[in-house]
Amino acid sequence: MTLVFDIDGVLADFTTAYASLLIKTTGTDKLVDGWKDKLAAREWPTTWYWDREAGYTKEEEVRVWSDYITKQGIFWENLDAIDGAGEIIKYINKLAKKGINIYFITHRMGEKAKLQTEKWLYGLGMDYPTVILSGDKAPLLYSLGANFFIDDKPETIMDICDKMVADRMRHNNLGGWPLENGLYLKDAAYNRGIERVGFKRVASVKDALIDMGVWE
Repeated sequence: MTLVFDIDGVLADFTTAYASLLIKTTGTDKLVDGWKDKLAAREWPTTWYWDREAGYTKEEEVRVWSDYITKQGIFWENLDAIDGAGEIIKYINKLAKKGINIYFITHRMGEKAKLQTEKWLYGLGMDYPTVILSGDKAPLLYSLGANFFIDDKPETIMDICDKMVADRMRHNNLGGWPLENGLYLKDAAYNRGIERVGFKRVASVKDALIDMGVWE
């Protein structure tokens, strides 16, 4: 069995760190009142590109990425874990020791992004994390023979669903995706309203693993 996990928005809290850097860099908090509480309650952000919706310019976004995220080589390693992520990572580390293949696919970039991510996972209890950096996840999931994948980005999930449907059509409903019953969208305010056959919406990674039958 092969289990694959996205990281940001699923296990790691990217939004709080990025929002804080936007405010620090620009000197202005343009976000909704009480955004930290709303984020914790999964009521915000309500769109994927929430920084632009709030009124931050493209130039301001680029400054944050170039001055902090991609240049300094510490951003990804220092992200806070989402509530429950530590328990989950320790558990899947046990699964790895039992022979289950575990991969983390994340669209991260910058100085030592892969190493930072591996250190972050190791710090939460993953002994030998296998991290793959990529924004195009569907081909990797197919190549890995993934039985399970969870992500929070709706476009990613929809792309995978579309490719599975296309593959079934090409092969007369005998597609080669072991992922057919193991695709999960981690619920967030910015991905609600996205519903279709091919994936399941869950509140947490743990709920997905329970549904998959691999959480004892």
